[in-house]
Parts: sequence; structure tokens; C-alpha cells
Amino acid sequence: MQFWGYKRKEGRAGIRNHVLILPTCACGSGSCRIVASQVRGAVNIVFNTGCSDVAANTAMSQKVLTGFACNPNVYGVVIICLLYTSDAADEEDSVDLGGRRIR
Repeated sequence: MQFWGYKRKEGRAGIRNHVLILPTCACGSGSCRIVASQVRGAVNIVFNTGCSDVAANTAMSQKVLTGFACNPNVYGVVIICLLYTSDAADEEDSVDLGGRRIR
């Protein structure tokens, strides 16, 4: 039997090869939906927290977003952050996506 999937660098296999358009907050979800609708093979998620999230939930929110980004069916990730949000990273920060650091 032949496997018609995609083998990732870390050894995991994915069946789909999507580019994920990922919002960092609820306010960015609409922009992500528009971008994903214009790019073939792109998908987006709707994220309902972020801007008004309480500090205790921030770690969980980041864990959920990281889980989406590290899914083996995701080839690449475009992160959309509205700069007025309190959770926006400044230019010197980077994000850890399961061992893969991005800026």
C-alpha cells in the first residue's frame, strides 16, 4: 500500500498540506478569514479570546494556538496580529512553535 501523504522534517506525517492563517486574538479572526479565502490551500481558525483575555488564560490560549500551528496537516503558518492588542509581541520577541522558533 502506498501512502499519499506528506512526511514532515521531524518525521511526522500529514495527509493535507495546508497553510494556516492564524490570528492571535478575536479581532484578527476576520482578517484571517479574508486572507484564507484568497489563498488556495489556506485555512483559518476563529479564535475568540486574546485581546481581553485574563492573565491566567494567556498560557492556555498560547498552548491552543501552538497546537493548531504544529498540526502535521499544516505545512506553514501565517500569524496575523493586530498591533493594538495587549498580547502583541514586539519586534525582538519570537514565538516557539513546538521547537521551531519564528519571528
